[in-house]
Amino acid sequence: MYFIRFFFIHQLLTFKKHFTGNKLFFGIKKQGKKNTNAAILWTGGKDCNLALYEAKTRGLQVVCLITFYKKEDADLLPFLKKQAASLSVPLVALCADGYTTSQYIFELTKLKTDFSIRTVVTGSISNVKGNIFWFLKIIRGAKLKIFCPLWGANREALLKELIALKYRVKFIEADSFIFTHLIDCELSSNIIKKLKHIQKVKKIDICGENNEYNTLVLDGPYYHHVVEHP
Repeated sequence: MYFIRFFFIHQLLTFKKHFTGNKLFFGIKKQGKKNTNAAILWTGGKDCNLALYEAKTRGLQVVCLITFYKKEDADLLPFLKKQAASLSVPLVALCADGYTTSQYIFELTKLKTDFSIRTVVTGSISNVKGNIFWFLKIIRGAKLKIFCPLWGANREALLKELIALKYRVKFIEADSFIFTHLIDCELSSNIIKKLKHIQKVKKIDICGENNEYNTLVLDGPYYHHVVEHP
């Protein structure tokens, strides 16, 4: 019991060391150079797209999109490749079935060399199931910096920002029948109102951080053309 408690405190202190309130994992000003090469951890959804926008706005040079996928999700790859083509950024898709932490670190280290990457950008908003610790472990293991521009942000503000920036966000999956009405719809002010209404009666994250739903982006800033999704 003492060991578990010590481990938890150690993790919490390590976690706090990289945050100041809602601030970023590392200060972008601390980084100094605006033209630092960066890679985006890519799922095709709204959060990684907004993270891409924020990274480019801050002057980072996005040199590739990285997708670690499972074989069961391989049917999504053609769409992700179309997104990458529209964004004019290369997609590196790696089948991660059976990957160990060491293999993730190896692949990131290789990409670091191939693309001269210094920073990995994620669309993480909160620490879902401890995944932020895992991200820190593999990204630090590859001796890279991590940038989470959306971390801790107000959920409603993020959704409204997507609309303001004219992103076309399509809902493609839902965790339960409560969200099935969203499937094939695109994000709108009305959808945000519906999500907030659901939140009043059921504990949910309106940004889908607990896998309430999944999205894909069809168009938006830096896209040269619309990416159609069946």
